[in-house]
Amino acid sequence: MNVSEYDRNRIRIVIAGSSGRMGGSLIKFFSKDRRFLIKFLLEESLKKGIKIRSYFSYQNISDQFDIFVDFTSPLGTMKHVSLCKKLGKPIIIGTTGFDKRQIRYIAQFSQSIPILISENFSFGMNFLFRSFQKFSNFLIKNYAIKIMEIHHKDKIDVPSGTSIKIKNIFSELIVRENNLDFNDEGRDCCKIDSQNKNINISSVRSFCSVSEHRISFSNRYEKLDIKHTVQNRDVFCEGVMRSCLWIVNKDKGLYSSQEVFFERDG
Repeated sequence: MNVSEYDRNRIRIVIAGSSGRMGGSLIKFFSKDRRFLIKFLLEESLKKGIKIRSYFSYQNISDQFDIFVDFTSPLGTMKHVSLCKKLGKPIIIGTTGFDKRQIRYIAQFSQSIPILISENFSFGMNFLFRSFQKFSNFLIKNYAIKIMEIHHKDKIDVPSGTSIKIKNIFSELIVRENNLDFNDEGRDCCKIDSQNKNINISSVRSFCSVSEHRISFSNRYEKLDIKHTVQNRDVFCEGVMRSCLWIVNKDKGLYSSQEVFFERDG
């Protein structure tokens, strides 16, 4: 098999945000796996020692990649989702901090292409998401809930998408039980907050931490603390890689990491 034949059997990916912390980890992780070919890095700077084309043309590229991986900014993601829709390519979004309008934009484009968006790509946190959803009715009725997060100092969005996701799992139950008008267009943490004052998020930015989330459940009788700590970004990279393998042949739709780990029928 010559090189071109070999490459045709690999999943070709674009990594947008390649000069960031997560982008750099993804480059190293995907470069070691022969199932993948990093076709483009969407960033001006090229990581030292990685021999990959850094130039990305928006012209005539419809058959030059298979999956777009986005860890940029909300504005950058909007541009990339539009590009993938134009080319009919799936996109995996790890960017957080979207506003309501941007979420609607992503949802609309998922009617044309597969889009997987996740606040957190680790198996452990997705297991917690799933567990909280399963027991949310009991937990919200019996405990006060507090979320504490620690992230590296360069993380822009405060609180993190992961913490907002955890809060919304419980807060949406409050909305449903009170029969409030709460459609997708109103799905933002500020509106949810007004319905439940007992779920608080405290955020710390540190020089040394990758990611830590602690969720405390307390009442007058007891206190339960659940802590999830990420010691290496490779756990996120593994989740992104698993997501690439999962979404490459999916039909159009809006997907999440829980579906990758646990499948849609859960």
